[in-house]
Amino acid sequence: INAEYMGTSSDASLEKMAAPTLFGELEGFLHQKPPNLEPAVRKCDQILAASPGDVDAVRTKCVCLTKLGKYREALDFVQTFPALQNDLSFETAYLHYQLGHPENALPLLRVPDPSLAVLCLTAQAHYRLKMYDRAIESYHIALEKSSGNQRADILTNLAAAYVMAGRASEGIRLVKLGDSSTGFELAFNAARLLVELGDFPSALTQLSHTLKLASAMLAEEGLTQAEVDDEVAAIHVQIGYVEQLGGNADAALQVYENVLKAKPSDENVAAVARHNIDSIKKERKRLADIEAAERKKQRQAERRAGEVTSKRKKKKKKRLPKNFDPESTPAPDPERWLPKYLRASFGGKRRGKKGPTVSGKGAQGSVTQVAAAAAELNIVTKVAASAASAPTPAQAAVAAKLEAKLESQTAKQQREHTGRRKGRR
Repeated sequence: INAEYMGTSSDASLEKMAAPTLFGELEGFLHQKPPNLEPAVRKCDQILAASPGDVDAVRTKCVCLTKLGKYREALDFVQTFPALQNDLSFETAYLHYQLGHPENALPLLRVPDPSLAVLCLTAQAHYRLKMYDRAIESYHIALEKSSGNQRADILTNLAAAYVMAGRASEGIRLVKLGDSSTGFELAFNAARLLVELGDFPSALTQLSHTLKLASAMLAEEGLTQAEVDDEVAAIHVQIGYVEQLGGNADAALQVYENVLKAKPSDENVAAVARHNIDSIKKERKRLADIEAAERKKQRQAERRAGEVTSKRKKKKKKRLPKNFDPESTPAPDPERWLPKYLRASFGGKRRGKKGPTVSGKGAQGSVTQVAAAAAELNIVTKVAASAASAPTPAQAAVAAKLEAKLESQTAKQQREHTGRRKGRR
């Protein structure tokens, strides 16, 4: 949508004015190539001074201010004529749209039997509000009323709406209705549809065609090669973007860097190129960090596995006595560090077999204690006799004690036996 749709005062209307000279001068300014807009605005002020509220003069001044980019001034001017709001509803809606308030434009565009300009502005307002399906509906109606260059422009915008609506498969069929030779913008949006469909090779082919078409058309318009290169910078950035999506980051970086070296006049193009370069570098760093982390985990796992294996294979070092010489000294007992009861040579506590109990009370007295003492003495004697060397002092002391005990018990029994015999006499 642009101010072209808004038009200017018709020749027939101008002829009906009471100040034909002023309108004639106004027409002169408007018919110049390019139109001389600033003097035209002043001429409209003169007409309005002579004929206040003249709708054609108000409309013409509004259009001139709009083409000069003075949207706020134009809107303020139009709103000073409340009686003309119905006549200037389209102009007012367009100014709201340009000032970033498409929601204020839509109510002014709801008219019966809308014109092509109203349909296109309605579609753009819906597009700006991200109501892409509604935009597609309005564009399709506008397409039926369009022809020539208007049709190509509408197809271009319609293709963009299909992209944003996520309906690329429907939009790609629509592109076949247009002749790409009438404008490279439609070819560019066709490439965008292919990107949305994930067909990156076909999108690159389409963009290459778009680049050639744009360069030829811009050159025919009289632009220098530097101006042509500046105009097609956006196409180059899109080519880099498709390469990036296709996984060819090196090619994408090369394209972006070439665009930035050329210093494009459109800051948006440069900003997109810089952003995409940063995204590629960040992605590469992220992947490098992931790979480094994976390698670190693998090394740690291998080191842990090696430590477990070495622990299993490592033999426990033998503990040897201090200053032990294995060449001149017999090997020590490997169980010398264990308690005696855990050694293989330990046979447990020796216990004698429990024999029958002898009841010794009678004429000859009890011999149980004597027999027990003799048995103990006999055990000590056998142990001492079986030893390979002389008994130790402790063993000798035990044996002497047992002998004394045995002698004492024997003497006592003899005394008791003698006393009993004397009593019977």
